[in-house]
This record gives sequence, structure tokens and C-alpha cells, in this order.
Amino acid sequence: MRGVVRIGLVSDSWGDTPLLARALAALDQAGAERTFFLGGCWADVDAALAPPLAPPGAARIRARLVRVASRSCPERASAGAPGKVIELIGGALGYLVSDKADLTRDEIESATFLLHGGAGEAGLVRIGPRFFVTPGRLAPPQGAPGAGSWALLEVDGPRVGLVVHGADGAERTRLAEQLPPGAQVKIQ
Repeated sequence: MRGVVRIGLVSDSWGDTPLLARALAALDQAGAERTFFLGGCWADVDAALAPPLAPPGAARIRARLVRVASRSCPERASAGAPGKVIELIGGALGYLVSDKADLTRDEIESATFLLHGGAGEAGLVRIGPRFFVTPGRLAPPQGAPGAGSWALLEVDGPRVGLVVHGADGAERTRLAEQLPPGAQVKIQ
């Protein structure tokens, strides 16, 4: 049995590729085993991981990166980028989407983790045995109010936590949920 599973979560940089590069580097330094980019434009991720912005460890970050595209992403429109990805998170089924409206009823019923971007604020909500998780937007759309955020998901048996960081890199808050008594996310 292994210890805590750490997954980096980032979404919607709205073209702020230097900020995205800093967030990806910070998640790598925080021990994220994988990082999920939950929508926005794929070109932003490519630019954030290429010179001159590429953070130390860019090749490692790229190798551990899983990404889904938002509906407005040109790569998704041309069928070159998925809008939905299935991943195992600590041995439990998870769906990754930019917009949670893209999830079907069957997908919601079968998953333990439902990770989505496109939200104005970070959140961790448990409904029965399921967790809805979002890092919030890394940057708000041009002219929109709100502060950006990214997050580190931590899964440790029945405990699921979300460490939320502001766009400046400072820890903003920690959210935590527990599975019902007797239930546990299987960590392999």
C-alpha cells in the first residue's frame, strides 16, 4: 500500500502563459505525481512548457501531464484534443472535463472523482461516495473579476484534501472531505 496520492490541478489560463508555467512548476515542486490541465486552450500549455518560459523540469512535467480541452479550444474543434479523459486516481475511477455539463449521468454514477475546470472558484464537494473537484480558473477572463487559483489534490485512504494556491503561489486555503465510515479510496 502506498502513501498519499498527489495530483496537480490547473485550468483556464486565458493566455497568461507565464502564470501557467509558474503554476506547473510549483505543482511539480509540491510533489504532484501527475498534473491535470482541465480545459482552456492547449496552445497555452504548449507555450508554458516551451522556451523561454519552460520551467525547470519541463520535460518531466510534460511526461506527467494529462489535459482536456474546453469547447472553445481550437484543437478540440478540429477533433485533435479530447474534451473528456478517464483516469485512475489512487485506484479509483475519475473523469476529467473542462465543463462538468459534459458529464453524462452514467459517468457521474460510475466515478469516484469528477474533476472539472471552468469554475470561478476552487472547490471540493463530496456527494455520497463521489467527489466533485475543481481548481478554479488560473486566471479570470479578460475584464472579469476574481483571483486566479490552482490546486493540489491529496488522496489518503478515506481522506480527500484540496490545497488551493492563489495565482501568486501563496497557499489560500485547505479543503477536506471524508468518505462515509467504512468506505475508502483504494490506493495502489
